[in-house]
Amino acid sequence: MSLTTTFGIIGYPISHSISPVFQQAAFDFVGSSDTYKSYEVHPEQLHSFMELVKDSNMRGFNVTVPHKSAVMEYLDEIDDWALKAGAVNTVVRTGNMLKGYNTDGYGFMTGLYSNTDIKITESNVLILGAGGSARAVLLSLMDAEAKSICIANRTLDNAELLQRRFDERSSSTHVIAISDPKFLSYVQNADVIVNCTTIGMKNTDGILPFTDSDIHSETILYDLVYNPLRTLMLREGEKANCTVISGIDMLVYQGAKAFQLWFDKEAPVQVMFNAAKSMIL
Repeated sequence: MSLTTTFGIIGYPISHSISPVFQQAAFDFVGSSDTYKSYEVHPEQLHSFMELVKDSNMRGFNVTVPHKSAVMEYLDEIDDWALKAGAVNTVVRTGNMLKGYNTDGYGFMTGLYSNTDIKITESNVLILGAGGSARAVLLSLMDAEAKSICIANRTLDNAELLQRRFDERSSSTHVIAISDPKFLSYVQNADVIVNCTTIGMKNTDGILPFTDSDIHSETILYDLVYNPLRTLMLREGEKANCTVISGIDMLVYQGAKAFQLWFDKEAPVQVMFNAAKSMIL
């Protein structure tokens, strides 16, 4: 493998990523000659990739699954929020020093605040799923002091594991199995429902565990899935006249924060949105 660009994204698999499209659009818009591409890095290749970075002209890169935690051992410094999250999605190179950040929480919350006038301290939030994306969402909601948070998952053990990760801060956090008869009461009482599962993703099977009749028009539905833009959950929300937020918001805003960390300037967010949506529509 040779590193032919100054920026990029690593993951396995990586062909689905649209980050190269909207990041390159941003670079071009601000007149930068920098280039950005995806690099498919198998877990067994991560060490050799990081060695290549040291001897390359690469100035930074994004990190996606399955490397967000594994990459941390190769970094010289890690931002406090990334340490708490236990995951890095952005690396910034300064000289020979590599520093890791996690912009997922910023991306999630900016997407929420940009589309609503929510008062998060007065809001009950229901998180569907207990994987890596749910971890960043949970931590950002805890930082924002959400009134209450419930993690709902098909496997209760995984939800409890996620809750225990932030045990010292989990007094307002609950867990429930999606199969529990009480689950729908959490749906009905939620001010915000966040889908952190693959339900609704293009070419993926899955059944949404509630319908439009279980929610009300004041509920905010936020789906981290971004392809398609109108997911199964968001279509149910539209039937109930809910405010709906696509995962494209979190994706672009986390990417915009990475851009800011790399260039120390504000990202052309609308340019990034336009480029990202052009790959999905």
